[in-house]
Amino acid sequence: MNGAHIHLVINHFPIVGLIFALCVLLYAALRSHAEYLRLGLVALVLLALISIPVYVSGEGAEEVIENLPAYTAATHDLLEQHEDAAMIALIGVLVLGGVAALLLFADRRSPDTLLRLRFVPVVLAALVAGLFVYTANLGGQIMHPEIRATGGAQAGDAPPTESGGGDMEHHGHDED
Repeated sequence: MNGAHIHLVINHFPIVGLIFALCVLLYAALRSHAEYLRLGLVALVLLALISIPVYVSGEGAEEVIENLPAYTAATHDLLEQHEDAAMIALIGVLVLGGVAALLLFADRRSPDTLLRLRFVPVVLAALVAGLFVYTANLGGQIMHPEIRATGGAQAGDAPPTESGGGDMEHHGHDED
């Protein structure tokens, strides 16, 4: 298992987990259900922690990609865009986790606080989910030129070759 494989395996946890937590928080906020709010907030704290190794593992994935024969300037640009977006998303999820922890702490001191501020984590989680989706989309484009909006392969194009016929080789396995 190399750095790219590790990154691909763990990068789905924060995205899927955040969508789940957002659904729980939205339901809890609409129903004014304190227990589900607490569950969603605990999930946000855990997701913030899980996001750290996902971000760190990106360096190992980048090293693997940079050593592929079909590595190009276009691939480098996508890697840089993905890395920049990932840093912003990491900061966003860490702030979100911090807000969630503060709300859990405030709830222990004054249970009314959590219900009064119930939509704050919903809005923040939705914003961070948007950052995650954007970052994931950029990451997917690195090894999947067919999903690029412009300049990528189109349906029916010949696959890239080791001699540089395209941005990246597929190497016989599916990657995000």
